[in-house]
Amino acid sequence: LKANDKKLDSLQQIIAKNKKDSNEVNALIELSNFYRSTSYDTSFNFAKEAHTLAESISFQKGLGYAFKALGLVENQHGNYVDALRYWKEGLRVFEASNNKLGAANLLNNIGTIYYNKSDETNALDFYLRSLKASEEIKDTLRIATALMNLGGVYSNKPSTYAKALDYHRQALVLSKKIGDITLIGGSNANIGEIYLNQQKLDSAIYYLLQAKTNYAGSMDLPYSLNVLGKIYRSKRNYKQAIAYHQQAYDTALVYDTKLDIGQALLQIAETYKD
Repeated sequence: LKANDKKLDSLQQIIAKNKKDSNEVNALIELSNFYRSTSYDTSFNFAKEAHTLAESISFQKGLGYAFKALGLVENQHGNYVDALRYWKEGLRVFEASNNKLGAANLLNNIGTIYYNKSDETNALDFYLRSLKASEEIKDTLRIATALMNLGGVYSNKPSTYAKALDYHRQALVLSKKIGDITLIGGSNANIGEIYLNQQKLDSAIYYLLQAKTNYAGSMDLPYSLNVLGKIYRSKRNYKQAIAYHQQAYDTALVYDTKLDIGQALLQIAETYKD
């Protein structure tokens, strides 16, 4: 908390100087990100200020990231149409200024909007474009993210499970290379879920236990616990299934992740029903 306060003070001091330069744009964007999960208005206003200032001083990189910040605020609060509009504007700026890192990031974000809308054709198009841009700049984090998202699209149909596994395994290798625990956990969980869907339950358990370890101490932990519970229900080990779902519920309460709380309760009910 003290580190956050110190960082916040530093950003506010930059803005107080009112130099109207790139540093102020970057500080405004960071402040928008800081308040994104707690205050829509505050976060949006900082991002809008960053956009206006970046445009007035012709700071194209800052303008692109201001559009990204505006989209993140809208996406956080469920305004997906506006998020898509801002991200496409940001993508236009990044592509015009040949900022491939920024473009790769927004291509991925746009792909996720389409994926959540069940528009797999557009999702694949943007994820593949993100992958290409990431490979061109040799950004391992972005490459792994694009690979994992491509795997997610192909995980939706049994006929493309093999392709999904291939993408997720590639993502897992790269995630381990850079030591990104969140991506490692996501890749392990995704692979485990595909094996669950294929009823290869021992393989599913192996990967979900890896994900459980990766997610320890984070709000992603309940997800892996709930999937483990589903696996044990498939094995008709109902006592173990209930234990995992209860653990998922208890952990989700700590982080107040309502979707995970609901999933845990639903899965406990399904297990008792079986």
